[in-house]
Amino acid sequence: MRILLINPPISSATVMPYSIACMKSFLGSTIDEEVSVLDLNAEYHFRKFRELYESKDEFFGRLEEFLSMSKKDMPSVSKKTILGKKLDFEDELFDEIIKRDPDFAAMSLVYNSQVFYAARIIKKLEKRGVKTIIGGPADLSKLSKKAIVLKNYHEFSEFLIRKGAKKHEKKNILDFSDFEKKNYFTKDIIYPLRSAYSCPYQQCTFCTHHQGPYSRISISELRQAVEKNKMKKISFIDDGFTPQSLEELSEMLESFDVSWWCQLRPVKEFASLLDKVNSSGLNSIAWGVESGSQKVLDLMQKCTNVRDVEDVLRKAKNAGIINMVYIMFGFPGETEKDFYETIEFLKRNSSSIDLVSVSVFGLQKGSWVYMDPERFGVEIFKEKRTFLGEKLRYEVKKGLSHKRATELKKKHMHEIRKINKIPEVINACKEQVLNLD
Repeated sequence: MRILLINPPISSATVMPYSIACMKSFLGSTIDEEVSVLDLNAEYHFRKFRELYESKDEFFGRLEEFLSMSKKDMPSVSKKTILGKKLDFEDELFDEIIKRDPDFAAMSLVYNSQVFYAARIIKKLEKRGVKTIIGGPADLSKLSKKAIVLKNYHEFSEFLIRKGAKKHEKKNILDFSDFEKKNYFTKDIIYPLRSAYSCPYQQCTFCTHHQGPYSRISISELRQAVEKNKMKKISFIDDGFTPQSLEELSEMLESFDVSWWCQLRPVKEFASLLDKVNSSGLNSIAWGVESGSQKVLDLMQKCTNVRDVEDVLRKAKNAGIINMVYIMFGFPGETEKDFYETIEFLKRNSSSIDLVSVSVFGLQKGSWVYMDPERFGVEIFKEKRTFLGEKLRYEVKKGLSHKRATELKKKHMHEIRKINKIPEVINACKEQVLNLD
């Protein structure tokens, strides 16, 4: 039995997809069949923007142009899919699938922008009698009629066994050797890695990372992955860490010559670890600050304290860590006074901040705000879409509307940008902070 794991266009192609690498590893540990991976998204980008890949101009300038062109390309892919027109490189990319002659194809769809090209691939595979299995956090509602939707790797493995795959138990280490490294738009290869599933905190009211139990991957397994792939630069895609898990990870990485990046909630418990984790190669941290208003932080259930946040940022900077901070404006209940408290927070702590990543609150299906809108003073509206599921829109009963928060953000972006000390394009692909000279 031949199983092909596909990463379809179109999303950024700066780093190898962890999801299908992990899927291959898991299947290799549960079934004795031929499993291969094919990153068509990276292949698409390399074909379309090859001149940028091969240019000798300064990297971050090229990266900004690359991401801009890729983003502009996305609407044309969705439009052509809806109109039934041929997609760019459709035949060439599908030929890559046919060469591998799969009995089953599977796609892990992380972004909604991938759904359109995935739909075309599913349709073409169906004509050849090949069933496609799909999963992932993207909106799969309109694809479920033509493909089999499964929740996780375990379900996929069990499905294949029911279809005749030979079952076995074998230790299998995460392996990125199948990926064509030249197809990734990056200075040095940065490996995505996960040390745990779900979030250890699971209380933030704006996100959906509370939907599964927190479970850690063994330090031994992580060590073997670093060794086997000869990793030098690592982007940890964990939703968060506990102080214990961060310390144990850093102790393991101390024996390797690596630089790494991760995301943390800015609580005081991390402060005492910052020198130690930096000495293990922790180059940069993206901190989930979100707001400089204590009232808003409490509404978000961040369980953080503004003074502690300031102290953690200062100590991280003193330890030699590049600080990136997430800021979210327009959370339900936020007022203009709260907005300006955040602006003042950023100015006050500008010497401790290297890059500000700004967003405006967006309602996510499955978040606490979505599940209990009355508690947050939110009225939810749903709009039908042609190719994706319902689009969520909301209005707040008090505080800043989405429109007003967006206007205020735009008005003050020039002040925020003055704080940035590293290229702003890193906000779009944060792992690239590891490619700073």
